[in-house]
Amino acid sequence: MKHTAAIVPALILALAVPSTAGGDEHDDRTAAADDAFRMALWDVAARKYRTLLAADDAEAADRAALTLRLAESLVRDGRAADALELLAPDDSPAAGTAAATFWRAQALAGLGRFGEAVAEFDVHLADADAPHRIEAALTSANLQLSLENASGAMRTLAAFAEAAPPGDAARAQLRRAAILLDAGHPADAAELLPAEDSLPASAVPEARYIRARLLLAEGAAEEAAGLFATLIDNPAGQSLVAHHGAALGLADAIHATSGPEAASRSLLTFLGDNPDTPLLDPAFRRILRWLPENPSSGDPTLAALAGWIPSPSPTATGFIPRGEGAASAWPSSAAMDEIAAFAMFTRAHGLHRVGSATARDEARRLMARLRANFPGHFLALRSLLTEARWLMDDGEKSAALHRLDIVADTSRTLTTAGEARFLQALALARADGAGESAAARFDEAANLLDGEYAETARFNAALARITGQAAAEDDNESINSEPPPALTTRTRVRLELERALAHPDPAAAVAALDAFLRDHPGHPRAAEARLAAAERALLTTPPDVSFAAAQIDALTTGDESATATVPDAPARIALVRLRIADLAAADDTDDDDAAGRSVAIARRIIAEKPDTPAAVEATLTLGRNLFQSGNFNDARITFERLALDNAGMENADPALIQAAWVLAARAAALGATTQSREEALDLFDQAIAVPGDAPLRGIAKLEKARLMIDLNRHAEAIAFLREARSAMSAEDPLHLPTGLLLGEAIYAMSAGEPEALAEALVIYDDLLARAENQPALFHRLQYLRGITLERLPRPEDPSRMREDEAIEAYYSVIRRTGDEPPAEWEWFERCAFGALTLLENAERWQAAVNLARKIASFGGPRAAEAAERADQLRLRHMIWDE
Repeated sequence: MKHTAAIVPALILALAVPSTAGGDEHDDRTAAADDAFRMALWDVAARKYRTLLAADDAEAADRAALTLRLAESLVRDGRAADALELLAPDDSPAAGTAAATFWRAQALAGLGRFGEAVAEFDVHLADADAPHRIEAALTSANLQLSLENASGAMRTLAAFAEAAPPGDAARAQLRRAAILLDAGHPADAAELLPAEDSLPASAVPEARYIRARLLLAEGAAEEAAGLFATLIDNPAGQSLVAHHGAALGLADAIHATSGPEAASRSLLTFLGDNPDTPLLDPAFRRILRWLPENPSSGDPTLAALAGWIPSPSPTATGFIPRGEGAASAWPSSAAMDEIAAFAMFTRAHGLHRVGSATARDEARRLMARLRANFPGHFLALRSLLTEARWLMDDGEKSAALHRLDIVADTSRTLTTAGEARFLQALALARADGAGESAAARFDEAANLLDGEYAETARFNAALARITGQAAAEDDNESINSEPPPALTTRTRVRLELERALAHPDPAAAVAALDAFLRDHPGHPRAAEARLAAAERALLTTPPDVSFAAAQIDALTTGDESATATVPDAPARIALVRLRIADLAAADDTDDDDAAGRSVAIARRIIAEKPDTPAAVEATLTLGRNLFQSGNFNDARITFERLALDNAGMENADPALIQAAWVLAARAAALGATTQSREEALDLFDQAIAVPGDAPLRGIAKLEKARLMIDLNRHAEAIAFLREARSAMSAEDPLHLPTGLLLGEAIYAMSAGEPEALAEALVIYDDLLARAENQPALFHRLQYLRGITLERLPRPEDPSRMREDEAIEAYYSVIRRTGDEPPAEWEWFERCAFGALTLLENAERWQAAVNLARKIASFGGPRAAEAAERADQLRLRHMIWDE
């Protein structure tokens, strides 16, 4: 039997995508399935059509159309058995239709039941009004050729051509000419070759290719070479195989005119430009055939073949991992393209012909290396047979028999997913004293954001409440009301000051206090007003640092007794100076003097005013500055001291204590030693154990779990998160991030264990229900579902992964977005390129091109990359627009 591989799929995929389910307007129920169908995502379309068929409300006409679409999708996806079962004559809603007969024949062909398929095609071709008749005739002829029935193929094509439209009849004649040429009858083929103007434009390149082969067979090698060269220079409309076939034809023509050395050079140049051509086998067969019987060790063809064979030495990566985990730092051999296998095999043959002991030893090493690097390749078996023949010739029969007993198992490399990072690094909120007003703004941000962004905002809101200045709780109406007219001037001025001091809006308070100081510069309480104005100025948005500094300078350069009656004046002045220095350091991170002043002032307040509210704020500021400067150990000590000191006080604030433990744990987690990171887990436990109304307990649990995962303590993290999640209600704001982190831990530990991966998938499916109105969350969850499905075995065939469902998960974000740009880009493009990579790995080139173009159309950050990949795939695999 000849040509049994890939005949039917090649013809099926060459078909235009017909509309078997109605006109251009689709019912909403079928829109998603039709979209996947148009994108050539056959597996996704098949699942969606099957779901639609299972619906009770589908009418008979719709069921017939959906059945045909499903059958076509299944055949195109390589699931011929499922398609054949669907189209069983007694059960199919599409029974009796010509389209059903056509796709049933294609399904039979896909199952290798060529004789039955030909019979079905005969039934189909007997109906002059049947769709796809030209495709049926060409496919039937190819199947008969595979059954070594060339005369039957010729009869089928001739009978079809008699009643077919002129363009289709010419295509049938063209195929008959090709059959005759392959059978060694060039003269008969030339008589049947139709004129180019009788053919549809899509068939003209094939006609020119056959014409060039005829010229070569007739001895007109130079004219044939010119025609082959024209086909190579103008690839539009050609399939990849046909276009590369022209390059092989050109080499044959050069061989006829200039000899084997020039022909080999031509092929080697072609292979250098197209190392992934599907015609590697016939190309290298020619190179091997054209090698001299006794080449020299310096033969140029042998030297060129060596260029495709990577060095056998492992590539050391040093101690820095290039991927995820320690395994990525391990030395490994360079990855090889398939062309290396053919180069090894062909060079080994040539070296064996050289005949020297050194050359023959290298030949055997190349054959062994071929088997080691390509154990599942058909050349591996061929290399064993070749070596056995060599050994037999040398009289080494036992060694030859040993090689003949070896079976090379096909190894399969699974596509591994990249890491799914759960929490973004939570930036420390700058304790600028904004108090409740800052916290309110953080709360608003949390309500507008989702996922980890929202949790970051909530955490910063908690810190702002802990470290900031509380807003006044006075009745605004009484504060802003005018004083009674009967009051004395002195009382009026006093009320004016009290109103300014109590105003809840910092900016309004600053304006009122500034006006008071201008109107009453000598007032006995001017120092109190000036200090209050400085404090309020630092609470405005943005903080008015220069105004605050001017007020403090005015206070401290005048009469020291002026502040004697101001409550806690020295401590408050020191805090204002600390806040000013801290703000200056934050505004200019390169200003080491400002950072140094902030640290020095904080240390002085702690030393001079221990056990005071000022010392608490100073300690927080000191710890934060140490943390931000990378001095994690000192920052940890500072926060631990704050937590312990406050825990021993009466009326201790549990929120403050808990925040200090969390910050200490973060500093320890970023420490330089493994011991420090381990100790961070204990510090998170301290934060979790704080009694009373401590708002950061949930955050502390999440960060502890995050650290356990980073420390590869996955089993502990999973148990910890399971317990935490089971104690939460679905409405708990931490239910979502806890589920995401649990899924990550399970995925990281699973190492391909189906049960664990299935549990992670259940978690993501559960969380997906909460993403209805949250595009970013929907995109992220579908990405996590996709990378999990990529590693999950199929229940019906554990040797294969659920890549088709992964593609559907990834593609759902594109389908949901429509034609508008998405709400967020990171997870959207991760999904999009995840699907694209799977399609490329599966060599589903048309679907990959369609998807890459779709990704580019959104104009996102990676749009140019997608467009470039679409162009490269289209040109490399000769995919032309209809």
